[in-house]
Parts: sequence; C-alpha cells; structure tokens
Amino acid sequence: MLGNIPIGSILKLESGETVLVVDINESHGGLPRVRVLKDANGIEVEDEIILDLSKLSRGPRAKRKKIAGIVDQPFRDIDIGKYLVDRK
Repeated sequence: MLGNIPIGSILKLESGETVLVVDINESHGGLPRVRVLKDANGIEVEDEIILDLSKLSRGPRAKRKKIAGIVDQPFRDIDIGKYLVDRK
C-alpha cells in the first residue's frame, strides 16, 4: 500500500515506464491519473499520453500498469513544470 501520492510525484510502473502524477482519483481508491514521461526503455515520450491507473488496475494488462515504486531522487533529470503548466 503506497498511501497518498501527491500530484507532481514521479513513479515507476511495473511496465518500466516513468510517469508523472497529474491527478488523483479520490473516488477510485486514490489511484492517480499519470502522464507518461519515459517509455520502458527510458526514452522520453514527447506525446501527451495520460493513463488512468484506476481503470487499468483490472483485467489482463493490470499487472504491467501497477505502481512499482516512487522515484525519489533529490535531483531529477525531469523538469516536471513543463508537464504541469499550461503552455498555451
């Protein structure tokens, strides 16, 4: 059990993807909506891909989209501000 994961947290999924928490589904057990930052090979993803982990937590693909852990680095190589701020 991971407990509350704040918006802006960077997570690693069991699929190997690195994702950024952009929203929390309070009505679905607190599982977050996340934006994919890096694919399973560590390559930065330019397209905006949003995954709703509450909807992906069931079914045959569920295990690959579970949270493996929280990336806890004092100096991240990811500028999360560019993903959270509307750049219009």
